[in-house]
Amino acid sequence: VNIKRIRGYLDLAHAYSLLLALQAFKTLSPPRRAKAVSTKESTMQVTTQCNIDKIQLMWEFPLRMKLYSRISSLSVQCPDTGIRVNWSSVLLAVPLDVMCDSIPQVEWQELLQLPDWSIFIQAGVLPTAIAIEGASARLRIPFEYVLADLILDMNVTFKSLKHLTKMVPSGVFSNPPIPSAEHAKSMPNLHLRLIALTVEAADDEFETRLGLIWKAGQEAARLRLERDDAFEAKVATIRAANNEDVSTPSREAQSEFQFTSEHTVSIAEARSRLFQVHAGAWKS
Repeated sequence: VNIKRIRGYLDLAHAYSLLLALQAFKTLSPPRRAKAVSTKESTMQVTTQCNIDKIQLMWEFPLRMKLYSRISSLSVQCPDTGIRVNWSSVLLAVPLDVMCDSIPQVEWQELLQLPDWSIFIQAGVLPTAIAIEGASARLRIPFEYVLADLILDMNVTFKSLKHLTKMVPSGVFSNPPIPSAEHAKSMPNLHLRLIALTVEAADDEFETRLGLIWKAGQEAARLRLERDDAFEAKVATIRAANNEDVSTPSREAQSEFQFTSEHTVSIAEARSRLFQVHAGAWKS
């Protein structure tokens, strides 16, 4: 099965409507007849494969959070040995309220990116064996974004879906029950292999630029002082050749640079060009 594109908008009301439709279809459909049990083992091997070029979904959770997801080149294969899922890229983005020219706007920023992943679930094995391989994984928490609110919203959604799947077949409304004690979960045999893992908590854009300036400025200041020392050493050499009685600063006297007195421009013009070099080096 090959599908070009899937686009959708999902919230809890859509899931509830889908469960009602499935329940109505199940009620209206005729009862199944019992099939005769065959004693012969079938030797037929069936393999199902579904390819989807692009999936774009907008998730609106019941409290207030939203989530955008995009999956590229999704492939699902179901051989007899298990289930294999591959994709070339998975991107999750979240909205942020920002001010642009004193106008409030909504800006979507990346939250999670999973490029070139492969998941294989082996069939007929207890506990369930799951092998996950990926090129990389990148989690980026935008500035002033509360990740706990998104986790809470997703948790409420999952618990609501769990309650709806029990309430819809009964046909009677009921409030969610008080959580009861449960047995220990059976954890699968999980194998995860990633080439690179990146976790980033973004800072304010202004603070980020200041930090970059501080890192780059320390090295830039050192280079600027070296250029100043070399220039002053050259000036001192020219003035000494012209027998000018000009006091030389201690930094020039201790300079390790050695120059001749030959020059093609004036000292004032050379100083102006030096300032241009300083400005260009700082901008780069």
